[in-house]
Amino acid sequence: MVEKQEGASMICSGCGEKLVCRMSNYKPPYTNKLQWQNQDGTAHYKYEEGKFSCNTQSAESKQLKQALKEQDEFLKEAELSKGEQ
Repeated sequence: MVEKQEGASMICSGCGEKLVCRMSNYKPPYTNKLQWQNQDGTAHYKYEEGKFSCNTQSAESKQLKQALKEQDEFLKEAELSKGEQ
């Protein structure tokens, strides 16, 4: 991982997005600090269950998630219509 220095950039190994190191913009009582951000200035990593993970999904990952959701809905509808016969 690249050292955090304001203006530094790197590619996320999890999703391939280009990140920029910038100062966070937290409201009090939180302290601002250097963080890896997306191009739009939002935080890239989230902290959950004691570890950091990529907060951004790749377009391919989003498409897969949407396809699985649509498949689940289709199967539910098929089950409902099967029960109506």
